[in-house]
Order: sequence, then C-alpha cells, then structure tokens
Amino acid sequence: MNKQNTLFKANFQRIIAVLLLVLVIGIITLLLPAERKFKLEFQKGKLWMHDDLFAPFDFALYKTSDELQKERDSLKSNFVNYFRLHNDIYLKQKEKFTIAFYTYINANNKTIIEQTDSSFSEYKYYTFGLKILHNIYTQGIIDNNDKIGELGKINLIRNKFVDEIRVDRLYSITAAKVEIAEIISSNALKDSNYLTLQKNVPLRAFITPNIRYDKVFSKDQEAKMIQALSQARGMIASGTKIVSNGEIVDDAIYHMLYSLKKEYEMSNIKDKELYFIYIGQIILLLFLFLLLTLFIYNNQMEILSNNKSTSFILLVVVFFVALASVISRFSQLSIYIVPFIVIPILIKTFFNHRVAIFTYIVSILIIAFLAPNSFEFAFINIVTGVIAMYSIRNNYKRSSLFWTALISLATYSIVYLGIALMQEGSLKAINYEHFIWFGWNSLLLLTVYPFIYIFEKLFGYVSDLTLIELSDTNNPLLRELSEKAPGTFQHSLMVSNLVEFAVSKIKGKTLLAKVGALYHDIGKAENAMYFTENQKNNDNPHSQLEPEESAKLIINHVLLGEKKARKAKLPQEIIDFIMTHHGTSKVRYFLHAYQTQHKDEQINEENFKYPAYKPHTKELAVMMMSDSIEAAARSLTDYSQQTLSKLVNSIIDRIIDERQLDDVEITFKDLTILRIAFVEKLMSIYHARIVYPELVKK
Repeated sequence: MNKQNTLFKANFQRIIAVLLLVLVIGIITLLLPAERKFKLEFQKGKLWMHDDLFAPFDFALYKTSDELQKERDSLKSNFVNYFRLHNDIYLKQKEKFTIAFYTYINANNKTIIEQTDSSFSEYKYYTFGLKILHNIYTQGIIDNNDKIGELGKINLIRNKFVDEIRVDRLYSITAAKVEIAEIISSNALKDSNYLTLQKNVPLRAFITPNIRYDKVFSKDQEAKMIQALSQARGMIASGTKIVSNGEIVDDAIYHMLYSLKKEYEMSNIKDKELYFIYIGQIILLLFLFLLLTLFIYNNQMEILSNNKSTSFILLVVVFFVALASVISRFSQLSIYIVPFIVIPILIKTFFNHRVAIFTYIVSILIIAFLAPNSFEFAFINIVTGVIAMYSIRNNYKRSSLFWTALISLATYSIVYLGIALMQEGSLKAINYEHFIWFGWNSLLLLTVYPFIYIFEKLFGYVSDLTLIELSDTNNPLLRELSEKAPGTFQHSLMVSNLVEFAVSKIKGKTLLAKVGALYHDIGKAENAMYFTENQKNNDNPHSQLEPEESAKLIINHVLLGEKKARKAKLPQEIIDFIMTHHGTSKVRYFLHAYQTQHKDEQINEENFKYPAYKPHTKELAVMMMSDSIEAAARSLTDYSQQTLSKLVNSIIDRIIDERQLDDVEITFKDLTILRIAFVEKLMSIYHARIVYPELVKK
C-alpha cells in the first residue's frame, strides 16, 4: 500500500509539473511578439556571409534613431507654443476700475450730473480710461516668461481662431503701463485734473496679463507633431541590390538591411502565418525548457520532485520575461535597464549556483526574442551575468551585493564597448546613452533583497539572511537551551562547528547545516537532566526508571523539539534537522537493557524507535553523522588519529548498515571525504596539550 501511495504521489507530482510547464510556455508565447523574424543575421562592420541580397519588395528606407532624435529636437526648438486670450480678464478689470472711480467720486463729494455731460473732467477721465483699457486689452497683454521661445512668436488663440503673431505686437505689463503714463501726460497738458485723477484712480493698477500660456494644449500639439514625423526618408525599389556576399556591412548597407528587417517584421501577418509563428515559438520554448529540465535533473534532481521548487523557478523566468515584454513596448526605455542578474541571484539563494546560471542563460535566450539586437543582447547579458554570479560569495553581506553591482556595471560597459568598437570602428559613433542604462541597471540590482524576502515568504524557503538571524545565540530557543540544558547547548555548538567543516568539504550548504545543528536538540530543554551531558556528579535519574520509560523520555526530545520549532515558526529546513538527526534508529542502550531484563518475552522494538524520518539531503546526513561522532568522541581518553579514525569509521558504517542514508543522494566519494574531514576536525578540537611540570615550592 505504501509503495502504491508513493507511486501515486510521484505520478501526481509529474502531472502537475507538466501542467505548470505547459502553462508557462503558453504565457510566454503570448508575451512574445507575434511577428515574423528576419532570418538573415547581420552586424555593422562585419562581412555579409550570405548570398547576394536583392530587395524582395518595395520598402521604406527608415531614418536612423539619431536622425529621428535630431528631427524631434529641431521640432521642439522651433515649436511655437500656444497662448490663449482671456476676454473675461478685461471685463473684470473694467469693473474694478469703475468701482474704484465712483468710490473716489463719492469720497470727495463730487457729483456727475449727467454721464452724457462732457463738461466735467472727472467723467472725461472715466470714459477716457475705459477706452485706454479696452484698446490695450484688445491688443493683448502677455506674460513675461520663457515659454515665448527664441523665435519671438506665439500661436494666439482668440475664441476659436488661432493666429501666429510676433510677441513684439503685444503689450508686456511694463509696456502697457508706460503707454498709459504717456497718454495721461499728453492729456494733462489740456486738463491738469487728469494727473490728480490718475494719482487717485491709477489706470496702471488695472493692468494684468490676459494672454496666458496654455500648457495642456501646447504639449498636446507638440506630441501630435512629433508623432506625425515621417519615419522614412526614401524608398528602395524591388530588385535593388542591397549587399553582395563578402561585402563589409557599412553604415549605408546596415541602414538598408535594418529597414528591410523592420519592414519585413512589421508587415501584415495573415491568420495562417500567425498560426505557424505561434507553433514555431512553442517549439523553441519547449526545447529551451527541456534543456533546463535535463540540466536540473543531472545537477539537483530534488527540484523536479518538488512542485514548489519547480513553480519558483518557472515563476522567476515568467516574471522577468513579462517585465522585458512591458519595457520593450516603451520606445523611451531600453531593455538594458532591467537587472536580469537578479534571476541567478534569486535562484542561487535557495539552490546551487549551477542551476542558477543555467536558468539565467535559458531566460536570456527567451528574452532575446524581445530585444532589438538579439545576438548583442544575449552576448552582453550572458557574459555579464556569469561574471557577476561568480563574484557573489555571500548573499547575506550587503557589501557583496554592492561589489556585484559595480562588477556588473563594469562588465556591461566594457563588453558593450568592445562590440560597439567592432561595429562602428570609431569612438565618436558609439551610442553613449547605453552606459546610462547600464548605470540604472546596476542601481536597480541593489533592490534584490526585497525580492528575496518576498519569494522566501511566498514559497517557504530559507535564505542566508534568515539563517544569519537564526544563528544568533540570543534567539529565545537557543537562550532557553543554554539556561536549562547547558551541556546540550555546548554539545550543539560543537556539532555545529563539526557539521560546518564537514559540509564545506563536500560543497554543501554550510550555513544551513551550521544553523540546523544549533537547533537540532532544542527538545532537550525539557527534561534536561535525563541526558548525560547535563548530569552532574554521576547522578543519573534513569537508574530509577524502567528501560522502556527511559527510552520514551529520550525519544520524546525529537517530538518536543519539533513542537517548539513549529511554535516559534522556524523554517521547515531547520525542523528537518530536528526530525532527522536520529533518523529511524533505535535507542540501543535502553533496548539492550530491556532485552536483558525480559529475555523470554517478545519485545516490540517499535517502542524504542525514533518516530521521525530519514535524512533526505547531504546536510541532514552529515548532521546525523556529526551528532553521533561528537557524542561518542566525548567518552574517549585517547585522541590519536588512529583512535579517532576508528571511531568515525565505525559510526558512519553503522549508519549505513542501518540504511539511514537510503534517501540521500550521497556518493562513496563524499563519504570518503567526510571520514577524513571528521578526523581532521576532531584532532583540531581535541589537540594534545603540553603537560606543564608542577612548580617546585621554594
């Protein structure tokens, strides 16, 4: 029945993995551009290695990005902004002037008998002032700002009509006030009351701009003009020879090839052609993921047997393909701004670096379908990614990530410079804007820590950062162990050092093994005195118990440890160290004692068996060996190399004989390395000390 359940579970996991793969291929296919791909590869400055090429159809000769940018810059510098004339401003200022005038008349007890009676200078001033304001506001008063531009022209919107006029035909605030002062002065020669009235009801106080810059309309019109720019600057007729075999692809030829490629890929696709394009994309994606699957199968097979791990890797790939797809739709952004090096950093955090690098390469090959120059993009990113990955030694050190960002920036820049020099043959022709995008890429790379945290919580993984936090001996669980079971705590520290050293020799996860060893015996904090390392003065409480009761107390430390760990929400990877450090072995000492006392009875050995499971990773296997070896080494009196070798070999052989390593992918080479490593570390711990002679009393 167990075999059937195991087989069913394995088949179910395979079905889920296949469904996930199909889903991912479907999503990526939708993210890739549904367009033809120009089948002839070419690079500027390289020889044309194909047959002579003739234009297969009439196509537009597209302007280069530099030409288009120059035209856009020229359009912007010569663009005439739009200003709007606001009639309501004149009406408001006219009303303010009228109120101010009559307020002055009433305050000075002056009377205007009839508004039609022009014998009174006060009324003349009023009607004259209205006329001046009307004339000035009709001509227009404009803001003095930088939106007028160097051309000295504006597009003036009057109601629904637009006129392009020179600014010198309009009033500025200063010019309008000067104009009023001159008119008042000339009329004051005829009637001095004008000066008095101008002083008390000054017309210049009612001057304010009525022609204002319309930002929204101007930007809209500018955008429409830029959008209307022609992308082409000529035509190439069908049958025209473009390039000959062996000819160097210079600027002119490259321009024609680029235009032909663009026209070919942008041309309308029939439904039948679209169908075949999708099939082609699916085939390529299928083989890329097949390569990734085969590589993982031969390097870290346990990933494929865990749907959580499979989902994680596929999600990382899909996320960055989607991000690249979004960026490629914005012409203002370069795909080089995306820090694709985050892909291997994320995967290396939870798996090994080989899987990380190969996943990264597969991802870059997929994303290359979205890049303008696929070969250049793939070459630059693969070289940079591999170099950057090998520069990371410890993900949990902030300085390590900082140096990785600097190394990636330098590699991006140098590799691109090499390609550009090969293509352009000149420093002047290089597009230096790429270096800005590389800089942004490196800055964004520093944001990888939030990604690690999100994926760690989402998939229940444990990162090096979390392990560093857990290794603090002030952690409540470790502090409790040190207070209640100091002997066990010291044992855990010794095992931790032993495990770390041994795992490093077989290229395992040393930090995980070290931290797991610290927590493996936390269950002994309960009933601490029932474990020999915590007993004093040879006071052994087991002498008062039956062997079966003693065995139960010993066995329970695993279950109690698991309970404490889950309550403290420790990661499952750490709980595995608690549950597997004795595997499914038996408490042999008390089993033997029980057998001695009950020779004629049929003994249920399950009562003396640890209710846990066997190690399933190298780190867990080394933990099991280290725990037994360290405990046994404490009882030795002779710490010679021969004695230690005998001890290590006997314990490892016993673990193998008990089939505790059946679920671990561990080789005989690994075991040989471990045997040597254990002896080496034990000798350094229990090194011979110099015997000092007793001081002779004088």
